[in-house]
Formats: sequence, C-alpha cells, structure tokens
Amino acid sequence: MATRKASNAPKRTSRSTGAKTKVTTVKATKPAKAAQARVVHSVESAPAGKTIVSQSAQRRTSLLDRITNTRLLAAVIAEFVGTFIFAASVLAGSGQPIILMFALGAVVLAVGHISGAYINPALTIAGWATKRIGRLRAISYLAAQTMGAIAALSVVSAFVSQAPVAEPTMFGAGGAIEVFKALPIPEGKEWLVLAAELIGILVFSMAVARATYERDRVLAAVTVGGGLFIGALIAGSLATTIKATTILNPAIAFTLQSFQWSSPSVWWSVAIYLVTSTIGAILGFVIYDLLNRSVEETA
Repeated sequence: MATRKASNAPKRTSRSTGAKTKVTTVKATKPAKAAQARVVHSVESAPAGKTIVSQSAQRRTSLLDRITNTRLLAAVIAEFVGTFIFAASVLAGSGQPIILMFALGAVVLAVGHISGAYINPALTIAGWATKRIGRLRAISYLAAQTMGAIAALSVVSAFVSQAPVAEPTMFGAGGAIEVFKALPIPEGKEWLVLAAELIGILVFSMAVARATYERDRVLAAVTVGGGLFIGALIAGSLATTIKATTILNPAIAFTLQSFQWSSPSVWWSVAIYLVTSTIGAILGFVIYDLLNRSVEETA
C-alpha cells in the first residue's frame, strides 16, 4: 500500500523555461509559519537592457512620496486649521473651560474624520507612543499644530493692536486692550503648578484615549470636549488658588506666550507646559489602554 508523504517533506517540481528546464525545490512550511515565509523570485535569464526589480522593491515608496501622499497632506492641513481655530477660541474666550469644550468639540466634528483631530502635541506624541498613529504622521502633526497655534496668536494680535485704545473689547477694558496670555509662574510654587497641569492633562488624555475607539463622530466630539472641560476645570481651579495658569496643550502654550525666554522661570515653563503635559498625556493613554484591556479579558 502506498503511503502519503508528510506535509513538510520536500517536493520537487519542474517547469520548462524554453532553452533549458529548471528544477526548483520547495519546502512546505507549517500553517503558523506560512505567513512569515519569504517568497523568492529567481530569474533564469533576462532580456538585454532590462533591469530586474524585486517585488519588495516595487512596493517600497520613497519618503517624499509618503510626505506628499494626498491623505497625509489633507490630515496635516486639517490639524493646522483645527489648531488655529481652537487656539483663536482660547484667546477669544480667555481660556474659559466651557468655551474650550464647545470649541474643541466643534473641531473634532469638523476635521476628526480627516486627521483624528489630535490638535495637541502632547496627545500626538501619546498617540504615537501607543501606536495609534505612525511616526511620520506624528512628526507632521507636531509641525502643523505648532504653526497653527502661532498663526492664531499672530492673527489675533494683529487685529487687537488695531483696536481703538479707549474702546472696550472682549480682550480687555478701555485703555487696557491686550491679547489674553498665561500668568507668570509664581516663584516658590512651581511644583504646585506642575502637579495641577499633570492632573488636568491626565484626565483629559484618558477621555481622548477612549474617543480614539469611538466610531460615532458625535459621541467622540462629546467625549473629547467633555474630557477637556473636566480636566481644565479641575486643573484651572487648583491653579487659580495660587494665581497661576494651566494649559494642557503645548501648542497653546505658545499661543498664550508662556515661554518668555528672558525670564529666569522659562525652564519651569518648559518643564510644566511641554514636558509634564507630554508625560501626562502618555500616562493617560497607557492607563486607559490597560484598564480597557483588563475589562475585555474578563468579559
């Protein structure tokens, strides 16, 4: 009786190539390793003047092609516009949490389906650290968000500077018109401001981490806007007691002129509004993912 060979036994196949017959030995692999097997295309001969390009080389795209990709370019523009709108809303509303909630919610509804509406360098880095977005997209978003925030400050400042001095506006009373800016960090209370910033961004980022899994755009906007409202309300209330400002967004820190490079406390500004915000956002994403994973495993 004939017996069947094992599935992993070598098989010999032959095919004619015209001038000669080529024999190729193919070794079957287990199903679990089949996805990892590399297919090698060998060429017996090639017509003169033609270059043989491997399949992997054909699929590889240049960095320039990836940057100029239509989808990525649209997403970067969306992040710039969204950050500009949100930063201008912060200036116009003097950082009031209720205004921030509606402004960010509107931005998420407007551009969330295009770019994800991160609108925040700290959240962008957190999204990259937790593999929600790729490295190139994260770098592009950081540049767009920073430029959008600075552009908002420039545009609003240009208009405010042209206002009559004696006429009250939403940016100040008569004779004291200026763009809303962050308060100086009180000396000796830097750690308190840092703690308030950390608490606020932690609450906010956990809400954003949840929204990244939400397919309903309206619910995502409500979640993100509500998270910012709660985070800004808590952090702002803590900071107000020591006459300081919490921002929860490194890009908006530029809009609020938090980095006065001639000031001796500038490094505290960097530590609080850049470093602490970023660390808090990453922690918020990681904590939410861990909690969500534990719930899924026990379900």
